[in-house]
Amino acid sequence: MFGCSGYLYSVFSHLFKVSLQEYDAAFHDTTVDLANEIVMMKMSIPKFIDYFHKLRLGGTGENQLPFTGMTNALKKASSIITCPDKLDPPTTIPESAHCFTAAVQLYLTSGYLLRYLAFISMENISERTYPIPNDPDFEQIWQIGPIELYEAFFYRIGKTLTEEIMSGINKYGTTIKGVGITCILVAMILMFMAVAL
Repeated sequence: MFGCSGYLYSVFSHLFKVSLQEYDAAFHDTTVDLANEIVMMKMSIPKFIDYFHKLRLGGTGENQLPFTGMTNALKKASSIITCPDKLDPPTTIPESAHCFTAAVQLYLTSGYLLRYLAFISMENISERTYPIPNDPDFEQIWQIGPIELYEAFFYRIGKTLTEEIMSGINKYGTTIKGVGITCILVAMILMFMAVAL
């Protein structure tokens, strides 16, 4: 879950670096390796989608089950980030995105990121187009993905997951402590017996 969020922030970080470098001469050569930034984005976008799928749907392995609270977390996030008025047509990207569920908003964000990636990674360098850092569309994608989805979904599910993990540790902690103390006592007895011989 935090991997998904981390990779999402990573993609935006790389995209902003590339965008700034290409936008203003003052930022030229601030990115050490433009090709590497593009490779990192190409690697990170599928990663954050894969992590989200594993969290939501589980993995391919028998023991890779989906997170049990995922459905409720997505419903809660979808109720937080909602369409203000379903009858009033949206005029901005966030207004449009809010008419979808939180999961679809994440997919929408990834679609926009893939679109930007396609433009900046054209084979013919003269055909490449880079997003303008202060372009409203570019800023709005940042608002949907890392800002709103983090606040409504990743942060909240992270808190829930942490509480569940701590509850599980506390539940089994007493048993683990008992077994640990027993093992230490047996080891000490065997050690004293070995010394006495």
